[in-house]
Amino acid sequence: MATESVTKKWSQTTLGDICSFIYGKGLSEKDRLAGDIPVYGSNGIVGFHNCALVSAPGIVIGRKGSAGLVHFSETPFYPIDTTFYITQNDAKVDLKFLFYLFTHGTKGEKTKIAEIGEVPESWRITTVGDFCDVKGGKRLPKGQKLTAVNTGLPYIRVTDLSENGVDISNIQYLKPETQKTISRYTISTTDIYISIAGSIGFVGIIPYQLEGANLTENAAKLVLKTNKIQQKFLMYWLAGDQVQRDVKSQTVKNAQPKLALARIQKLLCVLPIIEEQKQISDTIDAIVLHIENAQSKLTVYQNLFKILLHELISGSRRLGLTSD
Repeated sequence: MATESVTKKWSQTTLGDICSFIYGKGLSEKDRLAGDIPVYGSNGIVGFHNCALVSAPGIVIGRKGSAGLVHFSETPFYPIDTTFYITQNDAKVDLKFLFYLFTHGTKGEKTKIAEIGEVPESWRITTVGDFCDVKGGKRLPKGQKLTAVNTGLPYIRVTDLSENGVDISNIQYLKPETQKTISRYTISTTDIYISIAGSIGFVGIIPYQLEGANLTENAAKLVLKTNKIQQKFLMYWLAGDQVQRDVKSQTVKNAQPKLALARIQKLLCVLPIIEEQKQISDTIDAIVLHIENAQSKLTVYQNLFKILLHELISGSRRLGLTSD
């Protein structure tokens, strides 16, 4: 077949080998001047300015908030610091082709209109409750307190949660006698957490160091009950704009807004075949890794800048200048 002869000529590579991700630059709304240059944030065009940061067409990828959303600007544009961008100079393949890969993949499958919008024809639309048990955490018994002393019995609070992960730097612990009374309310590395009060909508997977930790009553865990959906794929789906909008709309508004467990069960979800789920989650993992590496480099450069600024301004580091 013709398609087979074409694909035999294809080579396997990585995203990092064919393009570079460049940081956008901060431009607050009050600093924008009247003009016709589109200003791009993670969600797309967020305003206009009188001059461009990038003078050529390019791809814009959200790195904060709506991380992973992809946009294409045909004209010069200004990507702000919540984005990465790619121009033809930063890519070894045609820019339009790269954009198509980011947004459509290579399958060429027909699409259909579903409850959540346009999706590939083979994808099923289901609910979280169809393949997950949703269970709540548990508050501390009255009069009991956490301790900073490592008892081997960690307790995960909403303040420890973030998008896609848990900050273990300030984990608190239960006393053994306290843990016995709430021992059934633990979470595993095979589960997915979702915050349901306070900072509502954070989803992620706990690190191995917290296997079996107790979970706050302000979060719930999703326990997979089928092998038809991949854990990472579900986590990324729940973190996406579609579900996050649904979460906000279904949050009960009262003195302390809260997302009910029954509402989580009814959240819609797409269900590609398991092999495609893994391909999707692996691709997102690669993008997240690029983002984390870039952020680490940025932190190093920012710290270096502070050190050099102090040394140059104070005169403790002198430049090799000579007077005429």
